[in-house]
Amino acid sequence: MALGEESAGTCTAPFKVLKILFITLEFRTGTFSGNGIYAIAQVRALAAAGHQIFVICAAPTHAKAPLDDFGAAKVYEISVSSWHRLDAGAPWREFAAGAAKEGLVDMVRAFAPDVLLAVDWSALQTVRNLLPYCRGVPYVYLNYRVFTRTAVGPDLDLIRGLEAAAMDESLLTVALSRSDAEYLATNVRGPVGVGVAAAVPVPTPPPAEPQPPIPPLTGPTTTSTSTSTSTASNNHQDSEWKSHSGAILQPQPQPQPQPQPQPESESESESALGSAAASSQPSRELTGVTNPTSAPLGLTLAAASAPTSGGPGVWKKYPKACVYFPYWLPSVSGLTSPPF
Repeated sequence: MALGEESAGTCTAPFKVLKILFITLEFRTGTFSGNGIYAIAQVRALAAAGHQIFVICAAPTHAKAPLDDFGAAKVYEISVSSWHRLDAGAPWREFAAGAAKEGLVDMVRAFAPDVLLAVDWSALQTVRNLLPYCRGVPYVYLNYRVFTRTAVGPDLDLIRGLEAAAMDESLLTVALSRSDAEYLATNVRGPVGVGVAAAVPVPTPPPAEPQPPIPPLTGPTTTSTSTSTSTASNNHQDSEWKSHSGAILQPQPQPQPQPQPQPESESESESALGSAAASSQPSRELTGVTNPTSAPLGLTLAAASAPTSGGPGVWKKYPKACVYFPYWLPSVSGLTSPPF
């Protein structure tokens, strides 16, 4: 399928090992919240998928770094004087200042990442300090938590401003739930229909009519190294990269399999099994994406929920960002071709 064509729920971009610059305030040292745990799980899963990860994170001065790099090719920790906070009182300014040091800048330039992933608003200023040394690679904003929901007073102004800026400056915003996606679109970036926020789609309800079961997608298998049982289903609709920078990723519901009638005899049972096996073959092969049933973190592929042509779950002329979180990265390889 040529670039620019529509694909009903699958991405045919070839697999490519990517060099990923992963920026997160909290990671392996002094981990105190779900943010750090999830960042570790994502880095480990992406490394298991074959990608090279360079993690830049903060660490409290009083804590000793563990030996485990969780599959990352390199982990660079920036020492900060305060810890145990992710709100406006978090050490995000120290984190950003440490990232501007010449030694780290040289390492980032030498690593030559293909894509930059950054967790939450607290990483934005660090991203700004390092992007000039990344040869214009795409920045993807990983929103683990919508802090604008809970911030108050002056903290609300600061955090909402940085969350909105992260959405606008990134190529893509990845939300972990339908509720977060809708809140980000309508309450953080601004009401849909006003200014640039008009390009942000709002989650739509699933179609009323029942849909046939979607066969599982297959791909190269990897060893699951996480015991988390959380499930996320993500999808993305967009058109052209340059005109839709800062698009938001929205999860889509997956259709429920229809019950199969029980055959009355052994011969009918064999016939039914043969028919099911024939129908389970996917119409398009998803190259470079892990089988969702064995994926680390228990994540599933949002593309499997594509109901009808043009409806929710259909990728529209945006082959450079066919997102299957966290295994969408192989398909982002189109973003890293020249001039990047």
